[in-house]
Amino acid sequence: DRRAVGGTVVANGVDLERFQPGPEQAGQKMLFVGSVRHYPNALAVRYLLEEFWPQVKERVKAAELDIVLGPNAELYLPGLRAGDGVRLHGFVRDVKPLYEATNLVLIPTPVSAGTNIKALEALAMQRAVLATPSGVNGLDLRHGEEAWVAESGEHYLEAAVRLLGDGSLRSRIAKRARKLAEERFDWRAIAQRQEEIWGRVGRSLN
Repeated sequence: DRRAVGGTVVANGVDLERFQPGPEQAGQKMLFVGSVRHYPNALAVRYLLEEFWPQVKERVKAAELDIVLGPNAELYLPGLRAGDGVRLHGFVRDVKPLYEATNLVLIPTPVSAGTNIKALEALAMQRAVLATPSGVNGLDLRHGEEAWVAESGEHYLEAAVRLLGDGSLRSRIAKRARKLAEERFDWRAIAQRQEEIWGRVGRSLN
């Protein structure tokens, strides 16, 4: 006896107890987090280093960029060079200090292959996110509200320069982002919803 059970999507989440925000520090620091073993991240890093960074540095002299590549990055992107103001990190056991130190989180992935957990971490850490549409795919973030969404290339570059120079805009986006994380992406609330789903499924099969 097979009974139809309606489909339900359980969202990804983030540990809001671990990723507690602190005040944004003065500066013009940017951060990208993503293992380059994952192809969209490798494309994003190439874009950041080869196209994005030289133009940003020319226009924002004090800009800095941290890139977390994950373990064994040289196997996937051989010959990477940091450049002026860029710090390349391999495996990082705890990324929280990097989120705390940054002013703007970058997610310039050109294609999507699932939820970007780094986006959820940035929301939880109350840091403004500048993403391509695929970088926040599936999260229903509103452009100019919980994130700034721009296509790669000139649009992305212009958005970065604007956000680095406008602390009030970053702050407004970041606060809305944290509020959304609390409302929609808290693991505790997601777990409770999942328990309710399993309960309904179990009852439907009795």
